[in-house]
Amino acid sequence: MMNTTINQTRDWEDNYQQGDTPWKHAEPHQPVLQLFERIVDKDAKILEVGCGYGVEAKALATQGYQNILACDESATAIATAKTNGPDVNFQTLNFTQQHQQLGQYDIAYDIACAHTIKNAEGRRHFARLIHEHLVDDGLWINMTCDRDADLLVQAKTGVKIPGSLSFLELADMLQGQFIVKELVPLTIPVSRKGHPTVDFPAWLTVAQKLLG
Repeated sequence: MMNTTINQTRDWEDNYQQGDTPWKHAEPHQPVLQLFERIVDKDAKILEVGCGYGVEAKALATQGYQNILACDESATAIATAKTNGPDVNFQTLNFTQQHQQLGQYDIAYDIACAHTIKNAEGRRHFARLIHEHLVDDGLWINMTCDRDADLLVQAKTGVKIPGSLSFLELADMLQGQFIVKELVPLTIPVSRKGHPTVDFPAWLTVAQKLLG
């Protein structure tokens, strides 16, 4: 996962060490893999921010995407990501604080990371950093839980998720830096101790970098 604000760090490492990782999933999100297969060239240079255990990155590598850098600020998550599966460049890296170490990418993606940032300026800052590390006309693929629908699911099930955004908050994060090319509805399975797995409504947003 990643920082939740510009100046304040949520200790995601503690979550991983304690096994409190409701976003953990053994299988990759199929809509993500299908989207990549449809719109991303196999030779694209790809960055994943907040990769966790690297489930998506490994699945994409298996599909033939060989130029992937996947980073997470949790050393525990990255150590687990490196243990098995196809060869992916996994790095322990705090994106908002150490992004200077990164280059330029054709594609950047995050799986339910940006939506954990608690304030609007923090989200805009994150978007600016993504923008900075994309080539001209590069794409940001972002998975975000739908707050309006998720609040209803939480009320019915008692299961809470680490983050979500309203559609207006998502638009605000992208404004002036990206143009939305596609929105794909999907669900994200969330597991909390003492509760069955619950599917939360989400959006997969394809946003193209704006120039100038």
